[in-house]
Amino acid sequence: MKLLHVDSSILGAGSVSRALSAEIVATQRRLHPGLEATYRDLAAEPPLHLSPAHIAAWQTKAMPEEEGVRRDLADGEAMIAELFAAGLAVLAGAYYWTDVSRVLLFWAAFILTRPLGATVGDFLDKPRNHGGLALSRPIASAVIAVLILAAILLLPQRAGTHPSKA
Repeated sequence: MKLLHVDSSILGAGSVSRALSAEIVATQRRLHPGLEATYRDLAAEPPLHLSPAHIAAWQTKAMPEEEGVRRDLADGEAMIAELFAAGLAVLAGAYYWTDVSRVLLFWAAFILTRPLGATVGDFLDKPRNHGGLALSRPIASAVIAVLILAAILLLPQRAGTHPSKA
């Protein structure tokens, strides 16, 4: 089991929210001995503000020259992945264990996963020396279209019932 613990209060040791979140994490550790907890203190180690170097690296997919910007981009990717996973877990839990509107959950999942398509697209057309596949944009678009078409054709589409009512 994984847990994402985020603190952001500037009050440090005097923060009530920090004490409360620490107690919640301690309780979860007692209840689940194998718990993997990731801790982020956004007050002590805040992500850098966007700079021209960040934007240039994002737009050109080139590795920035400044070590601080490179480290910040890597940290930012890790934070985004953690928040993305936590968001999906919350939505999945709401789907399986509550009667929250399925339309609302669909739109929440759609909004949450929208950047995923851009990330896959970036991976397909990013240069190989930066961890991508170096496909041209038209070929990357064709690959994504084929994957979508395959998913539509191969994954069964049928009406069903909610898992909690089955």
